[in-house]
Amino acid sequence: MSRQTNGTAYCNWVAFSKAVHDTLKEVPTIAADGLEVDQNDFRWEYTVKKLTAMVFEPTGGIRGYHFFDIDAANDLIRSELARRKKSK
Repeated sequence: MSRQTNGTAYCNWVAFSKAVHDTLKEVPTIAADGLEVDQNDFRWEYTVKKLTAMVFEPTGGIRGYHFFDIDAANDLIRSELARRKKSK
């Protein structure tokens, strides 16, 4: 179950974890110029914006939880890119 209100996505755990995974896939490892993607890339910035707008809302819950602030979202993207680089 998920819903969107004013640009904020409210999701149960399954939808939340899938949304995080799908959002991370939008950030490429290598940019068009052949260099590694960094925080100045527009896709990175957009992904941070999407992650900070996601809210985990337990089923039947009256409260939602923001798991990501800007620093946590940047750390998650950095770790995902490091994981991709390591697995090659």
